[in-house]
This record gives sequence, structure tokens and C-alpha cells, in this order.
Amino acid sequence: MITHARTQAAAFLGYEITVQHSRDRPNVNGGIRLRVPQAAIKAKCAAYLAHGQPERRTELMNLTDLLIISTYGAEYRGIVQYYLLAGDVWRLNRLEWVGTSARPAGDCGRCRQRRLPGTIAAWPSRCCWS
Repeated sequence: MITHARTQAAAFLGYEITVQHSRDRPNVNGGIRLRVPQAAIKAKCAAYLAHGQPERRTELMNLTDLLIISTYGAEYRGIVQYYLLAGDVWRLNRLEWVGTSARPAGDCGRCRQRRLPGTIAAWPSRCCWS
């Protein structure tokens, strides 16, 4: 893809590639910058959302609490490690928020359905991480 990288980003290997320019800091002018595409963040968040709200993942409901937390953590770590070269990796905070909001929703739904002994829901007056 040929583009004028100063005004428009080029896509390569899941990154957006731009040329930096600044009036206040001329020493950064002409430097290459990698960014996390907004479309990639939305696509990754879509697995955890239903109608724009965090939603439980039913395929994880029969797993133990430790496996559910480990699964979410491994998925998040993998995405962050891939985009770690980008200068704006902080934009993945949205994905972290969606994942941590969806995780208790999935666990609470499972605990309310089965009330398993030994799960966090068995604690008095609290369900999961609430």
C-alpha cells in the first residue's frame, strides 16, 4: 500500500504506520510511529460484548473460577504482547476493561445457576467479585 504517511496511516501486520510530525518538538519530525488500529481494538472487544455491554461467555461457564480467570488473562496478554511495539499500546485499556467487566458477569451467571460449593459465590452475602 502506498500512502502519504503523514496524513494517512498505512496498515501493515495489524499495525498502523505513520510518520510523526510536531510543531512543538521538531526532533520527532520524520520518525516512524507504530499505532494500534482502532478497528483492531473494536474487533477484539466484540468477542466480549453483546449490544455494547459486557456479556458472559457461555463456553466458559462450566470451567472452574481459576480456568476462567486464566483464560481471560492469557487472551489479554497475547493481544498486548503482539501490539507492544506500538507507541499507543495504552489504547488497549478498553479491551482490559471489557474483559474484566465480562468476567464477573460470566461467573455470576454460572454461580446463580448452580450454586457450586467451593466457588466464590458460596461466600455469605456476596457473589463472585461483587
